[in-house]
This record gives sequence, structure tokens and C-alpha cells, in this order.
Amino acid sequence: MVAKTEPIPVVLLDSGTAAVVASTIRSAIPPALDGSECVNRSQEEVQVLSRAVASATSGRFPEALDRLALTLIGSPHSVVLRGLDVSGCGPATLAVTAARLGAPFVEPDPAHGAISLLRPRTDRSMAGQVLNELLHTDSTDRVVPNRLSCLLCVVPDVGGQGVSRVMSITAARAVALGSLGVSGVERLGRPHPWRSGSSPTGVTWAPVFNHRRGSIRWMRNTIVQASDDRLVKLSAGLEHELKVFERALEASGAWSEVLLGPGDVLVLDNRRCLHSRSPISRAVSSDRVLLRTKRR
Repeated sequence: MVAKTEPIPVVLLDSGTAAVVASTIRSAIPPALDGSECVNRSQEEVQVLSRAVASATSGRFPEALDRLALTLIGSPHSVVLRGLDVSGCGPATLAVTAARLGAPFVEPDPAHGAISLLRPRTDRSMAGQVLNELLHTDSTDRVVPNRLSCLLCVVPDVGGQGVSRVMSITAARAVALGSLGVSGVERLGRPHPWRSGSSPTGVTWAPVFNHRRGSIRWMRNTIVQASDDRLVKLSAGLEHELKVFERALEASGAWSEVLLGPGDVLVLDNRRCLHSRSPISRAVSSDRVLLRTKRR
């Protein structure tokens, strides 16, 4: 039986605090064009800016983020921070917000900055399927994936598409149990080969469900890529089982949904929930812009 969906909690920032956060950031840095560029700040600069925001808000902004972190512990292990004004200062605002939640997740690829710009027209696809439309966890191609993912909505899709979806690990495990049975869930707890650019061998071995740590790691494409690149050979049984699980997840409807608006930050515990977005019919022309940063 698949667990019932539950609403994604919202931490609402009051308008006065939001205004002070925005004015403090804007006075400290040059304005960035909304969604057209992604400015990565040094960690020293971010820490200085974070202290300035904390002082200017008399501690109210850090307190809101601490409430968010506590809420994140519970299912569905995701929280929306709502009320930020990010006009002209999106990247710096996301950096300051995320700095309270954890250390930066350093990507091995120097071209991949601490903050990434996400647009529907540049989303990766495999076999005609947009990967961001499939439930997944981030950084499955790393030896140790990031702990938190933070997504800031700068501009939503004008047609209201691209709804964010989140599925807790509890719901994902229930889907696995229903589609693969007890033995299938046990097999998903064994090490699987993940294509990894950060591993010397090109492959890192880890389970889908780490039952001991209570964590999940999932994007079928990353396992398939290890096979396609001829680094490992997947058995027909494993390939079938992974496809069954993926289809069951997508058909289950056991996710929570939220349509992010300008200034909303969706914070995800990348170890304990899956996420995706609903399809965008005109992805090439969609004006949807998100900024993403990852935390260790």
C-alpha cells in the first residue's frame, strides 16, 4: 500500500524581514540580471553577507532558517521558504539562504558552479524522456551525493506548468514493496553500479535504499549509463527490475506538489526524498527559471 501524500510545509518570511534581507544584499553587491546570469560568490563573501543580513534583521532571518531546518527532519523531508524578494539579487540571496543550512557541495567539474541556472529548454533527456520529469535524487553520479538541494524560483512558467513534486523515502519504499515485493526491496538494498565522474574507476557502488542509514539514491539513467559506457554489465533481471520500479514510481501519484512562485525556495533532504517536476508542454519557449545550489 502506497503512503498517502502529505503537504509540503511552508515557512513564511514576514514582509518586513524579507525587505531588510533584500535591501541588505542589494546594498552590498552589484545587481544581477534576473535569470540571465548566475553569479557565484566566494564563501568568504557569502559569510560576510550572511552576518550582515543576520544583524540587519536582528536575527529573524537565521531564526526562520533554523525553523526550516527542524521542519526538514520530518516527512516529506522538504520545506518551502516563502516571502523572499529576489528581484535583481537571486544568486546572492540563494547563497545566503543556503549558507545557514550547510557547507557548499563542491563539484569536481570546474565548469559546474556552486549555483546553477535551470531552464526547461536546457534540461537533459534520455530516450525522449526529460530526466527532470522523472523522480530522482541529485548527484547520483558522485561518490557521495549532496545532503541538501535548494531550488530558488526566479520566474515561474507563465502557463503554471512545471509543478514541483516531492516523494518521501517512506512513500518510495512503499512503491517498491508494492511493485517488487519484499525480495525486490531487499535487492534494491544491495550495491548497484552508478556511473560516476568523481570515481577513479568511473563507477561507484551504492544501494538504491540504504536501509542502515535510512537514505535513498535514485536515477535509473545513472546506472544505465555505467552499462552503456561498458564499465559494467547489467543482468537482464536487474535492468527489468529497475524499469519496473521507475514506472511504478511515476504511476503511483504518491508525491506532494507545490507550484513555486517568485522568491520561493524549495529545500530538499536529498537523502530522504525524491523530486521532479511536471511536464512543460512548450519547454523551448518557457520562461521558467530556477537557481539551484547543493549543500553537504
